[in-house]
Amino acid sequence: MQEKTITQTHFWQNVIYNGEMHPGGRPTTRKRTPLGERIARARERAGLSQYALAEKIGVTQSTVVGWERKVNNLRSDTLIKLATTLNTSADELLGLATREEPKLTGRVKDLFEQLIRLPRRQKEKALESLEDTIEGQKRRALKQAS
Repeated sequence: MQEKTITQTHFWQNVIYNGEMHPGGRPTTRKRTPLGERIARARERAGLSQYALAEKIGVTQSTVVGWERKVNNLRSDTLIKLATTLNTSADELLGLATREEPKLTGRVKDLFEQLIRLPRRQKEKALESLEDTIEGQKRRALKQAS
């Protein structure tokens, strides 16, 4: 005679993440440490998720969560990896220096304000042109450096 096995399923096992869920993952009640706040800010400025940062550095996402929530200090080699990956300085992550965010002024500010008002397709073309110009400048700078 065959045995029937009964498996219990929970409602959360069939839930698929979608855009209507909390955009920052599961909310926490734990406040970030000052060091964690600076790491999170640098990570977001670099456009990386916790998971992406973890992959680049070679740690788990929960390690990154720990850095952003619990840790008040880091090993020097970890600090260097973080600073390099996040394109910032160790001094900034430690709170010894602050980053001056560039501000749009004059003609550049006026042009970007006009760009915002363009229809989507025209905006995309303008941004592609700007990206091409910046990429070309980077290539020229690399050639001159070598």
